Amino acid sequence: MITLGIDFGDKRMGVAVCDREERMAVSIGTVEVRGAKDAAEKTAKIAAERGAEKIVVGMPTRAGGYRGERCEKSEVYIGFLKERVSVTVDTMDERFTTVQAHSMLYDAGLGGKEHKKCVDALSAQLILQSYLDQIHQK
Repeated sequence: MITLGIDFGDKRMGVAVCDREERMAVSIGTVEVRGAKDAAEKTAKIAAERGAEKIVVGMPTRAGGYRGERCEKSEVYIGFLKERVSVTVDTMDERFTTVQAHSMLYDAGLGGKEHKKCVDALSAQLILQSYLDQIHQK
């Protein structure tokens, strides 16, 4: 099953996709967006182009486990997205994925503009890979 992974942001969203066997997530880039509605429209278009049967959106839960303002914005985006797609939309706790992505990029020697271009896409890949790992543990 083709699944998209999304790291939603107000200005950019990272996008990842997995193989049909749902074993490996791969980043497919970053998309510039203008808010939740625009992001939902662009996600729906990507999902249709890729033949996605599921979309997993990172839910930015805070370190203490509670939901903050970013979760509320993500829920608005998910609401718009569900109006535009007929596939399952699921969420995955994305706690620390951005920190992990920043660390991985610094370790790879990427900084500045190169780093900024990659971090959201890598975060989407980490979100999707965590989701895939979780469903295969069951």
